[in-house]
Order: sequence, then C-alpha cells, then structure tokens
Amino acid sequence: MAIRWFVASLVLVCSSTAYAALPDPPDAFAGVRFLVGDWVGVSKPGEGSAAFSLQPDLQGKVLVRKHAAEVPTRADPKKLEHHEDLTILYPAAGLLKADYWDNEGHVIHYTVTTTADRAVFDSDPGPGPRFQLSYAKLPDGQLEIAFAIAMPGQELKPYLKGLAKRK
Repeated sequence: MAIRWFVASLVLVCSSTAYAALPDPPDAFAGVRFLVGDWVGVSKPGEGSAAFSLQPDLQGKVLVRKHAAEVPTRADPKKLEHHEDLTILYPAAGLLKADYWDNEGHVIHYTVTTTADRAVFDSDPGPGPRFQLSYAKLPDGQLEIAFAIAMPGQELKPYLKGLAKRK
C-alpha cells in the first residue's frame, strides 16, 4: 500500500512539474487582433448602414463577430432590408477557422489566413459556390472589407466592398 501511494505521489509531482514547464501556446488569434473592437461602416447617405464587433469570448478561446446592416435592396435601391450575421473564430488543428451564420439561412465554414495587416476568410471546399471575405487595415486605421463569390469552376468576382472605422 505504501509503495502504491509513493508511486501515485511521484506521478502527480512529476506531471505537475512537467505541466508547469510547458511554454504558453502561440496566440492563435494574433493575425486578427487588429480587427478586435467595435466598427461602423463608412457610407454615404442612401447607401445604408452597417456595424460590427469582434470580441473575445469563452475566456479568450473564441472570437465572436456580430454584424448588422441596413442595405438597399437590388430590386429597389430606395428600400432597405435588414441583414444580421454571426461568426465564431476558433483555432483547430493548427489553423484558424471561422463559422458564419446569417438571418437569411446561409452557413459558411471558413479557413482564415493572415498577414501583418490583412485577414482573408476562404470558404472550405464544397459542391456549391466559394466565398471569400477579406479585411485589410488601411494606413489611416480604417478597414477595407471585401466579399467575393465564385460559382463552381469560376474565378472569384467582387460582390460587396466597403470601409469601416472604429467607433
């Protein structure tokens, strides 16, 4: 009995020491930290309005992006329609992933790549269209946001583009 207790104590002490010596993991969100905060769209009268926030949640394990916009309809540019979406960013298997849902029923799964001042969300391969959402930090602190779509077998084509500034 004494030997079993000694071995259990030794394992506990060794594992605690080994755990304490492990280095902190790299920041999975380092490439998108420039997006954290509250943003508002830069638009002219009649173009609608938009705002989004990107905030850490679940004790920093995910980033949550909430976006809402009032945008002119394609059929009648004087009429505005409401759009909302939610995106959760999370690390998975050494990659930065993001899942998107909106009030129109769309669901998009992205893989995110980053450079110093740019984050690009590319939709995961599938049978339907491909999507790309990109954020580029401009020298004046604003963001250039672009959304592109590619039908199967085709190249990405710009769909929406805009600017945002911090609130």
